[in-house]
Amino acid sequence: MPYKTTITGRAAKILAALTWHLGGLKKTIIHGPAGRFLPVEVQTICTVPSGIIYRIAQVSQGLCDPGMEFLAAAQPGGGTNFIPVSFLNDFTGRKFHGVVFDDKGCISGHFPETISQLVTYTQGWLDNLNLQLNLEVAP
Repeated sequence: MPYKTTITGRAAKILAALTWHLGGLKKTIIHGPAGRFLPVEVQTICTVPSGIIYRIAQVSQGLCDPGMEFLAAAQPGGGTNFIPVSFLNDFTGRKFHGVVFDDKGCISGHFPETISQLVTYTQGWLDNLNLQLNLEVAP
């Protein structure tokens, strides 16, 4: 069975919209209408040879509920592939890695089944964030 490895379609557009909010900053927090939902923290973690790693997290009491890291890898000829790197929920102590980097920032391992599960989860989660934050990213 082929595994899904990248965030595509509307979910990729939502990720692009979230990272656009950084506007050159290292970190920003986006609030939804009237504080009805958890704020979303968008952060540039680091630049690695294969791209930029971003963290998107719903934050409550300083903890991720949940948070994910994504590798934004530039494609030859233009465009960006978003690959889920990890998932974290501080309240449950759960952390999953889809991609592992060595000390030089190069990809040293990946777990295709975990990445595929993170892609599936991400699509629904980002749809929710799109609605909660009024990002208005079209289908």
